[in-house]
Amino acid sequence: MPRPTVAICRTCPRATAGASARGENPDGMAVQLRSALLADREIASEIDIMMVHCLGACLRPCAAALSAAGKWRLRFEGLSPPVLVDFIAATKVYNATPDGFLGDQGLPPSLRERLGALAPPPTAPRRAFMNTAQAGKERAP
Repeated sequence: MPRPTVAICRTCPRATAGASARGENPDGMAVQLRSALLADREIASEIDIMMVHCLGACLRPCAAALSAAGKWRLRFEGLSPPVLVDFIAATKVYNATPDGFLGDQGLPPSLRERLGALAPPPTAPRRAFMNTAQAGKERAP
């Protein structure tokens, strides 16, 4: 089974005047977030941390998403140095939950307003759903 993942947008913010030296976001927040996650031994040993080109939160950089097989996918936006500790804590809670859903108890107040997108886990493999739909059409008169 694949490990849980933290995906961090490395190109946020696109609209800044500063040029990116190595493809990272000009303000360096993505690199700072990645470094903080890797510095936590528990997270680094249990969760894959990767930099991605876009998470679709360009208007509220820096963005990061938590995802795992069978769990809700959570995208946080507007991450900044003051909330790094809370993001790390939420990542640990996410990893420990069976479904990845973080209610008010699992989500620090500083991250509640930064939760920009939620996606539920798929309930059935897409392939099985397509086969069922096709089978129904074949039986129709």
